[in-house]
Amino acid sequence: ILNPLTEDQAAMRTSLIPGLLETVHYNFSQQIKNLKIFEIGKIFINEDPRHLPRETEILSGLWTGSRSDASWHSRKADCDFYDIKGAVEGLLNALKIDGVQFARLPENECTYTKPGYAAQILRGDSLLGLVGEIHPQVLANYDLKQPSFLFELNFDHLVSVIKDTAPSMPIPKFPAIFRDITIIVDNDLETQRIITEAQNPQEELVESFNLLDVFEGKPIPAGKKSVSLRVTY
Repeated sequence: ILNPLTEDQAAMRTSLIPGLLETVHYNFSQQIKNLKIFEIGKIFINEDPRHLPRETEILSGLWTGSRSDASWHSRKADCDFYDIKGAVEGLLNALKIDGVQFARLPENECTYTKPGYAAQILRGDSLLGLVGEIHPQVLANYDLKQPSFLFELNFDHLVSVIKDTAPSMPIPKFPAIFRDITIIVDNDLETQRIITEAQNPQEELVESFNLLDVFEGKPIPAGKKSVSLRVTY
């Protein structure tokens, strides 16, 4: 770029993730190990060398360290994939963007996420972004030894699907009822598929299904996992 505003902006960025990782590295050097950071910015994708790169607005976020601070009634717990996924779901719900699904990301689709620990964010046939654990080799390049998780969302696409008028519902006459269900399934079965199959559009009393926990290990048999869901009526 000719006449950049700063030295850091002398080249067109193809991702916001390197900048976030540099921020994490700096904070780690200051002994700050629990971070939730994000950035909205433009990236440039070179799809055809005969033409100028395509410019896209991206929202990227990174979470590393504790899920929450330790207190007298709870122990410290590190964040994981489901925490960053829940953060994305909360954002999409706040924006009233419905019809979103999470599907397993093919292993060779993204070089900076850990294979088997990343998901595509889909709305119909459109790809909104991805969420996942950062590849250990990528973390090592920034001298980071702590598991870290990221999301990337196409901000331009998000803005285009936000509804002009937020939907509303009448206040229910009766309070909601919750029921927790735990099932044992094959380890390679996607949790999103379970939720999709359970959301029967003919069942008007069911308001939502939410994932509570996924567990692997004893006493769960090898090759299996337990999935706990909360049904809201």
